[in-house]
Amino acid sequence: MNLENYYHKFTVAEILRSAYTGEAFCGYDSINIGFSMLESIFAIHNAPTGKAALENTKGVYLITDMSNGKRYVGAAYGVTGIWSRWESYIFTGHGYNDELTKLMATHGLDYARKHFRFAPPGATHQQNG
Repeated sequence: MNLENYYHKFTVAEILRSAYTGEAFCGYDSINIGFSMLESIFAIHNAPTGKAALENTKGVYLITDMSNGKRYVGAAYGVTGIWSRWESYIFTGHGYNDELTKLMATHGLDYARKHFRFAPPGATHQQNG
């Protein structure tokens, strides 16, 4: 589907008083998002998206490749916490993880956008978000 074929049918219902800053941050323990959604959070990077919370969160996280069920465990303990670690995935697709580097070399960043989900350990990954 192409937007060009449908936008003439859209009706403007509301114009926001200020720029959209993303969804309210759900808290680290509730994160369960796909790569593309994570890209959006980093693109907006304003208060409601949880930048401050993720900068102050240090610990372990899980990336699941939804195409094959493989899981990659990472950790962030630096000054800017999980925010800076996840930012490296957004720009590279692999965050300098050896196995993911090989995967990105073979399949490219669009593979990560389509198949990767980010969450704290123990999360049950679902396809929404």
